[in-house]
Amino acid sequence: MRRVMAWLALAGICSGLVVTAARFGSYVAGGSDSYCYVHQAERWASGRLLDVEPLALDAPWPDAPRTFAPAGHTPSPTARGAIVPICPSGLSILMAPALAAGGRAAMFAVVPVFGILLVVATRQLGRRLGEGVGLAAAMVTATSPVVLYQVIQPMSDVPAAACWLLALALVTRASGPASVAAGVCGGVAILIRPNLVPLGFVIAVVPSYEFGFISKDDVFDAFFGSGTDRYVRLGLVTLIWAVVTAVLVQLFIEVGRAMANRRRRQATTRPRGDSQLPAVSS
Repeated sequence: MRRVMAWLALAGICSGLVVTAARFGSYVAGGSDSYCYVHQAERWASGRLLDVEPLALDAPWPDAPRTFAPAGHTPSPTARGAIVPICPSGLSILMAPALAAGGRAAMFAVVPVFGILLVVATRQLGRRLGEGVGLAAAMVTATSPVVLYQVIQPMSDVPAAACWLLALALVTRASGPASVAAGVCGGVAILIRPNLVPLGFVIAVVPSYEFGFISKDDVFDAFFGSGTDRYVRLGLVTLIWAVVTAVLVQLFIEVGRAMANRRRRQATTRPRGDSQLPAVSS
């Protein structure tokens, strides 16, 4: 009974976050960062990652393409007249399928969904210390001004935090499938926020310690010991973590590229309608 009540309490906390996001959601790209994510998601969904602006080609003044580059974008170094985003592609890649399947409303619902995952992951991680601790942590997270501010707009802060918390909650379960799932979540988090790559090292070290590949003495010797052999095991863990992360990131890129190529082929093979104007009878 207590377990059911705990899940009902968690559902109530998540419901409050959903209502807040639905009531106060911006549903627009109101800044340079949000426009960068939304516009990039539209490009992924359309299958045309580069879209040339004709005015940028015809403008007579120097460096004209930069004039027509909107906030959060810069002129493409490979396609003259096109623009490229300056923000990471992770969130946009996650928003693109939602946009293609359910339209703009579904695209803007991606961040609130990650908000729910953030709350659930916080509770799962906190309940290691007790059910009350987990629910309290979930409540504090769901009512945090930072979370409430970021969950109502298309920004990467909440999705990145959700993926990292999910990775931590999974990796501390000390099981093989959970560790693999934690690696996937960590890879997605890095794709969303590449500047947080060092956090992936924690996700790699925890299962290595739990499964006996490294010990506390190995970690201690790596920082305070002597001799070059003290770096061997931690070096292997770091190498494996880096390779897995690179593979996951490349996998996301290749999937997005395949989706874009398929949409491009569909656009080029779609039969065009008769462009001739109907005859006007005199």
